[in-house]
Amino acid sequence: MSAKTFNDVLAAFRAGSKGSRGVWDDFLTNTLRNADSATYQQVTKSMGTALSADTNLINTFTNVVDDDTLIAVLKNASDDVAETLVKNMKTADLNRVFRADPALARSLNIQNVPGPGVAELVVRQGGTNAQATKVSEASANMMKNQDPLNAAKTNDVDLDTAKNTPLAANDDVAEATNISFVRREGGLVGNDVSDAELGTAISSGGKIAENSSTVRKALEKLGIIAVGSDIATFTRRNWMKMGAAMVILCMMYDTNNPFTALDRALEDVDDVVDGLKDLADAAANAAGNAAKGGFDLIAFMTQNWWMSLICCVMILFIGVAATLS
Repeated sequence: MSAKTFNDVLAAFRAGSKGSRGVWDDFLTNTLRNADSATYQQVTKSMGTALSADTNLINTFTNVVDDDTLIAVLKNASDDVAETLVKNMKTADLNRVFRADPALARSLNIQNVPGPGVAELVVRQGGTNAQATKVSEASANMMKNQDPLNAAKTNDVDLDTAKNTPLAANDDVAEATNISFVRREGGLVGNDVSDAELGTAISSGGKIAENSSTVRKALEKLGIIAVGSDIATFTRRNWMKMGAAMVILCMMYDTNNPFTALDRALEDVDDVVDGLKDLADAAANAAGNAAKGGFDLIAFMTQNWWMSLICCVMILFIGVAATLS
């Protein structure tokens, strides 16, 4: 292990330990500053052991360390510890391992890790934890209820149709107004698609738009809402208009994925919004996992991560002492 890599490891832990600067500096000075390669390996092994003893700390740890540190801990961990770490790591961090060290990823059976989930992406794109949860849940509901709409439509719809989705007279009739509009424009009158299915798709689309700045940016660029709209004062009738527009675009492109529909509409007008493709892939993966009875991995950064890191450092001290003894 090179001195440079070791120093990088120390720098990463220093950067992630601002909440316990004095304790951490003392640890660096007295224990690790002049450590040789063997000691370094022992310390990283102890890190893995400490984290596997309290798996709630794993996401805190991965949030504040660089790829080299993460790889070093996994490489020096025993098989059972590495298995525990991998089992409890975020999807995004498993992807970090695969990108940084594919051989290690293969040895840990994480070479086919799916990308980050919808909720995780919403947080990355500036959303709150609450918004991320709402977008993730609404995406699943919209995709489930969009399929019968696409199958039943008899009229062609286009971007202008989406732009013309109506604002209601008031909030109370917003959903009903847009149900009627989508039925008429999509040729869904008199078929087996229920108002409940259509209403769920529309309201779910509105919930996605309400809680995702990326989606609202796409709607702005497509001319469905005004650029710079004051989202803070938007009412339910605005969200229902957006939801109905997204339902129309899904019908237009014959997809149940609202993020895919928005992305394809932007391509057709020669524009792009960063993050839409990622959301589309994440939603598709989530739907596939749900169909297979799989899991949905949602990870959030804690607001006060450094407080948990102090606990992590203390556990690390114990692990190091046990290993070096």
